[in-house]
Amino acid sequence: MEQGRVRIADIAEELGVSTTTVSNVIHGKTKKISDETVKRVQALLEEKKYIPNMAGIHAHSVCCI
Repeated sequence: MEQGRVRIADIAEELGVSTTTVSNVIHGKTKKISDETVKRVQALLEEKKYIPNMAGIHAHSVCCI
């Protein structure tokens, strides 16, 4: 963890799941993820006080013409 920030990779590593799984839970794409895994990820996100990186969120919404 850099400078105390919790990263998706940190959550994934601690739970033994992929970063894709953690990202999907964060974004509500949980159709293909077991309820137990969703609950484990959500619980650890809350426990670690995960805050999304706004720069990363905006990078996906910027459109170039």
